[in-house]
Amino acid sequence: MARYGNNRAGEQEGSLLIEEAHPGFVEVFFVPGKTQLQLAELSVKKPEQYKTKLLGINAQHGFLEIYPINTLGQLPGFLRPKYNIITSITLVQSEIEIPESEDDVLMLLEGLPAAFIKDFEYGLGLQKDYRFIINAIEEIGGVTKLVLSDEHQEKMGKRIKWLILPLHESETDRHLIGLSG
Repeated sequence: MARYGNNRAGEQEGSLLIEEAHPGFVEVFFVPGKTQLQLAELSVKKPEQYKTKLLGINAQHGFLEIYPINTLGQLPGFLRPKYNIITSITLVQSEIEIPESEDDVLMLLEGLPAAFIKDFEYGLGLQKDYRFIINAIEEIGGVTKLVLSDEHQEKMGKRIKWLILPLHESETDRHLIGLSG
């Protein structure tokens, strides 16, 4: 797979840091590379000080929460949320394994539905061709999280306004817009 963050020598620029929040739940952070930090005019001495949450993976409750971020050092909003209002996209999955290495995370990302950015150096989220989905949801107002699930809303909780797209409605529609595997 071609990678955005490759430098001229073809080496990966940024990296991932996996931290166990509690048993069965890990958070995955993006750590920008030297070139990205230089473009953002930030210190390159301790890149891990700029770690930014990219994923939350909960095997016990079966969900993968994606935190889309801006990873282009030369642009305003570097390491900030990619979208204006939507802060995360959650995929509820019946079975999900906790990654133990960066390679495990890369394999997990490769399994995302077609509409999703699968290269962490692009900050994840939906591909540009599907940005209209995010734009339409943000126009609703008050929705900060998008949840893609076959489950009912009662299982998800009520502490924040979420829009839940019911994946069980139409496999054909999900396939057409790239939201199924």
